[in-house]
Amino acid sequence: MAGFGLTVYGIFTGTGTTRPVRDSSIATLTVFIAIQAFSVDLWGNHGLWLAFTLFYCGRIAFLYPFIGHVKKKCIEFRTASLSSTEEMAKVN
Repeated sequence: MAGFGLTVYGIFTGTGTTRPVRDSSIATLTVFIAIQAFSVDLWGNHGLWLAFTLFYCGRIAFLYPFIGHVKKKCIEFRTASLSSTEEMAKVN
């Protein structure tokens, strides 16, 4: 589960779309603290792992709605790269 969360995080960071990463980190930290507060008392170490697992599920859940921003940036970058490549080909 953590692998998916870290992958999505890496995609956002790599494209420079960092505001959703910051916002999702704050939201998932809030969820983690809330779940950890009651689950550790009930289940001990298993409760801590539950909170940790849900932290990474939350990262995916909170970042997924912003995946359109990443797609838009990638399309803009690709279009700009193709345009500059075509211009260079005309010059040569």
